Amino acid sequence: MEIIKVGIALEDHAFAQALSIVLAREDSCMRFYLLGSIAEGDFCDLILTEKPSGDKRVIELVRDMAAVQYTGEPPYRLYRYMESQNLMNSLLFIYFKVTGKVIETKGDSNCRLLVFLGESGGCGTTSSAIATACMLHRIYGSRSLYLNLCPIDDSRKYLSEDGEQSLMKLLYYLDQEKEFPISAFITEREELDFVNTGVINSYFSEMKPFLMRRFLNKIDQLGKYDFLIVDMGNHLSRENRKMLGYADCTVMLCDSQRVRPGKYRQRIAREIFKRIDQGRLLRVENFADDMVCEQEPQTLYIAAQRDTDLRLEKNYGMEIGILAREIMEGGGHGEGKSYVPGGEDCQGA
Repeated sequence: MEIIKVGIALEDHAFAQALSIVLAREDSCMRFYLLGSIAEGDFCDLILTEKPSGDKRVIELVRDMAAVQYTGEPPYRLYRYMESQNLMNSLLFIYFKVTGKVIETKGDSNCRLLVFLGESGGCGTTSSAIATACMLHRIYGSRSLYLNLCPIDDSRKYLSEDGEQSLMKLLYYLDQEKEFPISAFITEREELDFVNTGVINSYFSEMKPFLMRRFLNKIDQLGKYDFLIVDMGNHLSRENRKMLGYADCTVMLCDSQRVRPGKYRQRIAREIFKRIDQGRLLRVENFADDMVCEQEPQTLYIAAQRDTDLRLEKNYGMEIGILAREIMEGGGHGEGKSYVPGGEDCQGA
């Protein structure tokens, strides 16, 4: 494997030394060297420093998140206090920009496409998707990558990202069908990783099915994810509907507290069934109240979770764990189980 030589030339020598130790633990494809100045880094492929430079190998470590820039043209700037693995991913992408070479650890994990969608807005699709990803990690040790394909990405209530919003750049590189380090577009967290999009997800509709297939292939090559979780919300665009055809499992959420004509729900269901193998569908009734509990005693109810802090250690988490189990075991049928994340009055069900 090729080794990337990274020089660190910072005025704060203690911080520079600590940074080199932490980064060295993250990846075996980089070697870090403490430098007294940029001039000492002639042998380095990249140099981290605090001062701007005309050398495209030089990366400025900044204290202001708004100044971060690494997917465009040099000069490159990274957030000084970025999480170590996200900093490594950014360095790999800058190395690709500078040299045209891709260095990325390959693995052998087979990533499954898991799609969450809602019958209408406010069904709890995003919170359920993120909670399920976290529970898959806690129970089974599975790693998930989350991608939001909604015009408004409200997952930022639960997830905060490092660096810039880069979905547009990701789509560009996928469209060019060239080698590039996919990890540069991923923010890593303890229980799940996610693709950077931003609250206003301007490019959500540009993820065409052929780009999704290329994206899945790139994720498979990383070998670190068991699931790619795509959150479509209630945005059943033409492109999103096409993607449903090759999802390994689709979770459709409904808000049981909303009163709608039966024909409306039937039409939505038919639209989904047209594109999904019925053996790969899990239907979830969300926010069930006492009335629903009395009418459907055989239905599994899952306690409501309306806080921005997903408290998986409570009843909600236990029952989300049942949904996670069905996903892991390949459950789900067109006329099979319905999962009901219910209202607070149903917590004892």
